[in-house]
Amino acid sequence: MSFHLNSIHGFVKKHIDIFIPIFLLFICYLFLLCQAGHYPLIDVDETRYAAMAREILERNDWLTMYLNHDIFYEKPPLYFWMLAGSYLLFRKVSEFAARFPIA
Repeated sequence: MSFHLNSIHGFVKKHIDIFIPIFLLFICYLFLLCQAGHYPLIDVDETRYAAMAREILERNDWLTMYLNHDIFYEKPPLYFWMLAGSYLLFRKVSEFAARFPIA
């Protein structure tokens, strides 16, 4: 039994540069992503930005931002592109997909 534990400890110690990022991703998942889709969008900005990213996909226009079918030039588009990309990644518009890029 101690030989087995020593070999596991040696493997982890040898490949610590791989295990640290895996551990950090696991911790981030537990605290940031685990319950991200289980409650509705609550903030005014959160709902507004999720709708703007949805309009990007509906119009297939990645350059002009729209809010309620009106042109919206008050914010830079990178965040909305990330949200729209998250919607494409998960293939649906949802609370989890809206919170994923920030987490």
